[in-house]
Amino acid sequence: MLSRFSVKHPYLIVVTVIICLILGGVSLAKMKTDLMPDMDVPYLAVIATDPGASAEKVETEVTDVLESALSTVNGVASISSQSANNYAMVFLEFEDGTDMDSAMVKVSSAVNQVESTLPEAVGTPNIMEISLDMMATMYVAAADGEKSIYELSDFAAATLSPSLERVDGVADVSLAGAVQQTAEVRLSDDKIEDVNNRILASVNGELADAKREIDDGEADLEAAEEEITAQQEALADKEQETSDQLGQAASGLTLAVSSAHHESVLSRRPAANAGSRRRIATRRAGRQAGQGRGAAEEHRGA
Repeated sequence: MLSRFSVKHPYLIVVTVIICLILGGVSLAKMKTDLMPDMDVPYLAVIATDPGASAEKVETEVTDVLESALSTVNGVASISSQSANNYAMVFLEFEDGTDMDSAMVKVSSAVNQVESTLPEAVGTPNIMEISLDMMATMYVAAADGEKSIYELSDFAAATLSPSLERVDGVADVSLAGAVQQTAEVRLSDDKIEDVNNRILASVNGELADAKREIDDGEADLEAAEEEITAQQEALADKEQETSDQLGQAASGLTLAVSSAHHESVLSRRPAANAGSRRRIATRRAGRQAGQGRGAAEEHRGA
C-alpha cells in the first residue's frame, strides 16, 4: 500500500525526503557534543575519619551509628557502607525524582543529631553529593618497552602527571596501576617469644628484689616500733620511780620541819617557866618586905 502511494505521488515523496534531510542537517549542525551530560544522580556519601582506629572499631563506633541515623531520612532507597582503618563511608541512594538539595539538608541534620555520640577523635563527618562530573572523562595509558614497571611508574608520577595537570581544563590527575617498591619485614615468632621470656624473667627478678627489699624494710620498721615501745615503757617506769622518790623526799622534809618546830617550841617553854618563877619570887619578897615594914611601924608606934 505504501509502495502504491509512493508510485502514484512521487513528487510528494521527494519533497518529504528533502524536508527530512533539511531538518536532519539543521539538527546535526545545532547539536552539542557532550560526553558527560548534566544529570542529577540520586546519591550522597557521608565520610567520617577516626585516626588510629581499626576497621572493626570504626564499624561498631562510627559506621553503625551513622547508618542508624541516616536510615530514617525520607526518600532513602538503600544504604551501603564501607569501614576501613581510620575512616568510614556511608553511601545513600535516593528515589528517582528526589530533590537532592533538600536531601542534603536532611542528611546534614541527621548527622548533626548523632555527632555528639561519636568518639572524640572523630572529626565532623563530611557530606558529599555524587555526580557524573566527579568521574574521569579521559583515561590515558602509558607503556615503554625499554623501562621496567618500577621505572615507568616513577616516570608517570614524576613527569606525566605534572604535565597533564598543567593542561587547561584538567581538574585532577590520578594514577592507577602504578607499582612502588616496598620492603616486607617478617619477624620470627620464636625469637620474639625468646625476647619476651627474657624480658619477663628480668622483670620478675627485679620485682622479686623489690619485694624482698620491701619485706626487709617492713621488718626493720616493726623492730624499730618495738624498740620505741620498749623505750617508752622504760621511760614511764623511770618517771614513776622518780615520782616516788620525790614523794618520799617531800615526806621526809615535812617530818624534819615538824620536828624542828616542835623542838623550838619545847626549848622556849623552860625559859618562860623560869621567868614566871622569878616574878612569883619577887612578888613574895615584896609582900614579905611590906609586912616587915608594917610590923616595925606598929612597934614604933607602941
